[in-house]
Amino acid sequence: MGVQKKPGEGQHWDTARQKAWLRELFDREEWLFGRLLDGMDATEDFYFEVLHQLKMDRWSNGRVILIGDAA
Repeated sequence: MGVQKKPGEGQHWDTARQKAWLRELFDREEWLFGRLLDGMDATEDFYFEVLHQLKMDRWSNGRVILIGDAA
């Protein structure tokens, strides 16, 4: 399940807002999501990072090239 947000959204949320957003997003899902969300709420060691994707016109410039995950 991918969720796209506008650039900057979620990047500066406090931990409570991050957890609330994840719970809203996955609360109705099956599998182990209920246990994962309960564990998220119970932990003090929580890390949330916003992922970014850059669209490039080309992957090389002279002798420099992006490969693998960088590309």
